Amino acid sequence: MRTTVYDDVFRTLAQKTPRVFISLINEVFGTRYSGEAKLEQLHNEFYKKEGVVITDSIFKIGKDRYHIECQSSRDGTISIRMVEYDFLIGITEARGNRNYEKVELPLSCVLYLRSSKNTPESLSIRICQEDRSMEYVTKVVRLSDYTSDSIAEKKLLIMIPFFLFNYEKKLKSPKSRDEAMEAALNDCKKLAETLNRLDEKEYTKDELVDLKEAFDKVNSYLFKNDPGIAEEAEKIMGGNVYVTRSEILRKEGREEGREEGRSEGIRGVIDIMLEMNCSETDIISRLMKTFGLSEEEAKTRYDEYSASNVIS
Repeated sequence: MRTTVYDDVFRTLAQKTPRVFISLINEVFGTRYSGEAKLEQLHNEFYKKEGVVITDSIFKIGKDRYHIECQSSRDGTISIRMVEYDFLIGITEARGNRNYEKVELPLSCVLYLRSSKNTPESLSIRICQEDRSMEYVTKVVRLSDYTSDSIAEKKLLIMIPFFLFNYEKKLKSPKSRDEAMEAALNDCKKLAETLNRLDEKEYTKDELVDLKEAFDKVNSYLFKNDPGIAEEAEKIMGGNVYVTRSEILRKEGREEGREEGRSEGIRGVIDIMLEMNCSETDIISRLMKTFGLSEEEAKTRYDEYSASNVIS
């Protein structure tokens, strides 16, 4: 089965950071789960005679199951594929529970990364048997319906890695590129500030780093013929993600009144910046700004870290 970079990113986030999907589930299905809701990632591979079917994400919260697909391009088969996937999910669970009299289908939706005025608000297909029929409806979420402000307000973090799809056409047009670039980077700043305001009780450092890496991967591919766009966006998004962590650690160090806390903060900044392949010069500069160190002190701290850790 052919997949895209966007499918891979979406599935990876579903596996590694499933909690960022809770707000999307609330938005689409009208639920009110808290960020602490127990979300289980269900098995998403199904074996058929024709081969393996892999869905993008299947979650279970309590007794309810949610199936979410990510669609980056127009595909006339998506309506019938959603029916196929949902029935596979329901039948597989019924067999697993040895329930041969009832098949429960998940609630499902499709997230469209690209859309137009012709993109439907929902997908429907009629299932018929003799003189009986039913309309099977799948909800649709269009990324283009969301701004950086609405994403921030509703904490729809799963949309952040894909947000620049909203500027794709304008950024790829020489006539509108410069103006669109300014608007897109302003939106990136808002989204970075959204991540910056998150408390670690809501989302961990690892979850935020995963979102940042997903953002980088999506946009590096989306704008592979004009890498300057992705590079500028990544600088904004990456900077705020790691500053968030450093600010938290710095605050912890001050509150505890111990050098240990401050040292932990410094190590945390170095850790995260190395994960982002930042240079030694950039790291030292950040240590000076964040912790008020002199250049010599920042260099000493970096050297101490290097001595106790292997830096490739």
